Amino acid sequence: MLPFIHLFGHDVATWGLVIAAAFLLGAAVAVLLSRRLGASVEDSFYALLYACIGVLIGGKLLYLLTSIPLLCSLLQSGVSLRALIPQLARGGFVLYGGIAGGLAGIWIYARQFRLAPWPLARPLIAVIPLLQGLGRLGCFAAGCCYGRRCEQGIVFTVSPVAPNHVPLIPTQLIEAAVGLVIFVIILRFTLKGMGARRLLAVYLLLYGSARFLIEFLRGDPERGFLFGLSTSQWLSLAALLIAVRLLAGSGYRKSADSGGEGGGQAAEDGRS
Repeated sequence: MLPFIHLFGHDVATWGLVIAAAFLLGAAVAVLLSRRLGASVEDSFYALLYACIGVLIGGKLLYLLTSIPLLCSLLQSGVSLRALIPQLARGGFVLYGGIAGGLAGIWIYARQFRLAPWPLARPLIAVIPLLQGLGRLGCFAAGCCYGRRCEQGIVFTVSPVAPNHVPLIPTQLIEAAVGLVIFVIILRFTLKGMGARRLLAVYLLLYGSARFLIEFLRGDPERGFLFGLSTSQWLSLAALLIAVRLLAGSGYRKSADSGGEGGGQAAEDGRS
């Protein structure tokens, strides 16, 4: 809808501005949650910085991995690698790679400063769907990650990515709404005392299920397919399996030894 904004004589990508604003809002949420939960505000903020770097690296790396067949095809057709490098650097980002990279960033920070990763991650998990939801607004501005043709859909006119003057399902807005709803749910569970393992499991269950279904509405062809399912659908299934594994290994039990829900919670958060 608005891929670029003209600022100080330069065209600035709207997507980048949205991501910057999302990070600032996410940092504010992380700081407020850390104070509410009695966690270290400083550690939460710097762990979020590590996570954001991990998001950028992970999202780009997974994009490059999923683009290998296309790259090989282009190279065989005579396109030079030098011509492809600028395009690969500018565009392309796989959200699941960003999620994995963000979690890896938190883990690296915890390892570097000898902190238990799960308690460190607890005030940050709610930030994941918040950044995801706001980030999809940036996708909508650019026109990437667009949906199938639909007569009642959204029409892009100046998008460098989506087909222009064609009504399309606004999958970006659908996923933005999903992300913000998940953010509210995770935030509520966080404030109620749920531990990091279970919070991450709930997020993966909700987002994995929603993303699997949203993929059926997507119309952009550069997503990779295997046995009729897109790359992101296979990753969604993997996310659901990880969520089940997290729930099974959370150690949450109502027993006299654990002291009920609070005792089980303390046991979970104390595990490194």
